[in-house]
Amino acid sequence: MRLVDKTGLKFLVGQTMRFDPGFAAAKWTLDTGLLGEVIFVEGHYVHDLRYIYPLTPWRRDVPQDYLYGGVSHPIDVLRWYIGDVAEVHAFSNRGGLTPQIKKDCNFLLNLKFANGAIGRVMGAFDIVHPPMPMMGISLWGTKATAIADFTDQKGGHLKVVFDDLEGQPTGTFPFPAETEGEHGLGLAVSRYMRHFADCLENDAEPSPGVRDGAKSIATCAAAWESIKTGRVAKVKGDL
Repeated sequence: MRLVDKTGLKFLVGQTMRFDPGFAAAKWTLDTGLLGEVIFVEGHYVHDLRYIYPLTPWRRDVPQDYLYGGVSHPIDVLRWYIGDVAEVHAFSNRGGLTPQIKKDCNFLLNLKFANGAIGRVMGAFDIVHPPMPMMGISLWGTKATAIADFTDQKGGHLKVVFDDLEGQPTGTFPFPAETEGEHGLGLAVSRYMRHFADCLENDAEPSPGVRDGAKSIATCAAAWESIKTGRVAKVKGDL
């Protein structure tokens, strides 16, 4: 981060969730005011990794830290929607499905945002995959509630309920599966690379940029502190 500040170099964090059409559409409902003031949020990333280890054995053999490497994804998206996280209270455990991994791989985080909104994030990677989408977010607003989800190579949905419509009907908008590239993420990667190229050509700030990445990592660090101490931890804010 200091190097970026010193040199003026551009830095983009490769977060595919921000460039998924369903999650981007959920951001649009928030930015246009359709949801009103968002007061509660949720995010999850659940993925039975036993089938991924043969493809990326370093995750198992190093092993990967799944709070920084996994839970950071829904944290980043919720920060994109709501803003900085101020405090975290977290728990974690192991599922034991891959015995050689001794680190905790399942996480529950309660979040308090700087603007007063509250939320929770679930990251579960040492589990039998449940009958639910791999990734999802929920935004509860004063005018409407929106839920978006996504699963690799299966597409996703955006669902919205507006409070001022009689009977509160649900609008459902499907997003077709994208199958290009590794795990079907090729189009999302190409979108953020085009965004980065545009930032380079027009001297714009990439999103997520270096401070976005640092603040998401700071939120994960506060979660680990909370897990170890059993207390609410403050997120480092002077970044």
